[in-house]
Amino acid sequence: MSQAQTVVVAVALLCLIGAGAGAAYAATDTAGSNPVSGLAAAIAAKFNLNTGDVQAVFDEQRSKMESQRRSQMVGMEAQRQQESKDVLAKAVAGGKLTQAQADLIAAKEGELSAAKKSLDGKTFQERRTAMQAQEKSLQQWLKDNNIPAGYLSCGAGAGRGVVGTVQAVSGNSITLVSQKMGADGETTYTVDAGAALIKKITKDTDQSGRPVESAINVGGIAVGDTIMVRGTVSGTNIDAITIVDGRKGYGRGMGSGDHGRGSGPKNW
Repeated sequence: MSQAQTVVVAVALLCLIGAGAGAAYAATDTAGSNPVSGLAAAIAAKFNLNTGDVQAVFDEQRSKMESQRRSQMVGMEAQRQQESKDVLAKAVAGGKLTQAQADLIAAKEGELSAAKKSLDGKTFQERRTAMQAQEKSLQQWLKDNNIPAGYLSCGAGAGRGVVGTVQAVSGNSITLVSQKMGADGETTYTVDAGAALIKKITKDTDQSGRPVESAINVGGIAVGDTIMVRGTVSGTNIDAITIVDGRKGYGRGMGSGDHGRGSGPKNW
């Protein structure tokens, strides 16, 4: 094996072992403490390489990965903002919100985004305290402006998510059967999807590896489909705001059922 090939193998091993250290590296690099430098030195010694060369290649790859991550985050944020605009436009057209309420929500989304960025670098307890205060403030804000839950992307305004199997579709009404987590029984919901933003998720992926999604109407939802509905839940009735037809975002311990407020897919 040539030295160049050995470097590739060594750096690949370094990336595999140190994949979880990227964030820590970024956080401590400016202070002059590199948590993976010891690992780079160990690999260099193992393969009889120059430590600086191994570290340099690793740093280059880490920089590329960080650039890609930031680019993806920008794309996801742009998509989230567009979806928020689409949701509000459809709610106004469907008589669920007034234009004045939609404008208030758009402004509040901007405030929440800025507040989220301001928490960067804060301790866990500081973030938790800020989020608790925000939750209380949002609840009062919704009440003061007579805005139903579900039209904000986080906190008290995020609405509730219910996952289940479609039993019937009639016009803009969907009959949804949901199995609650940890429960033996089923709950049947009647979903009003007339003003909902509906997306269909396929098994295909785009160039970034994300599932392909497309906008559909209620008629594109079939009996037997697994859907996730977010909106205002009153008993067994749901005034839907967004519906995802497909399995995206149901991982990390999320099975079918009623998951409570704000626990839908991350890029809703």
